[in-house]
Amino acid sequence: MAFTVDDLQRLSDLTVSAWQDSLDRDWSAPAGNLSWTCLRTADHTVDTVLAPAIFLASRRLDDYPSYGISTPGPDAAPAVFVEALQTATRILIAVVGDATSDVRAVLWRRPRVEPRGPQAARAARTRRA
Repeated sequence: MAFTVDDLQRLSDLTVSAWQDSLDRDWSAPAGNLSWTCLRTADHTVDTVLAPAIFLASRRLDDYPSYGISTPGPDAAPAVFVEALQTATRILIAVVGDATSDVRAVLWRRPRVEPRGPQAARAARTRRA
C-alpha cells in the first residue's frame, strides 16, 4: 500500500497535536531513549518533510540542489516547530500535487538514482561506446 499525501497530512496533524499538547514541557530533555533532545528531534522532523519537497521541486537527478534550506534550528521555541511542520507539510503536499507521475528527483544521494525510459537507454549506449 502506498503512502499518500492524505497519510502525510494525517501524520502531520497527529504530530502537531502532540506537540501542541506538550508546549509547556521541557523540550531540552532527551526525546525518549534517543540521545537527541526533543528540540533537535522536532527540528529533524521538520527537515524530513521540508527537504524532500525542495528536492522534488528542484527536479534535479544528479545531486541535491546547490542551495540550502532552513529549519527553525534546535534552539527555536516549541511553538515555532508546530508552525514549521504545518508549513513544511503544506509545501510537500503542494509539490507532490504539482508533479506528474514521470517526475523524478534525488531524495538521497545513495543509492544513486538511475534514469528511466529513453534517457536510460541513451545513457547505457553512451557508457558502452
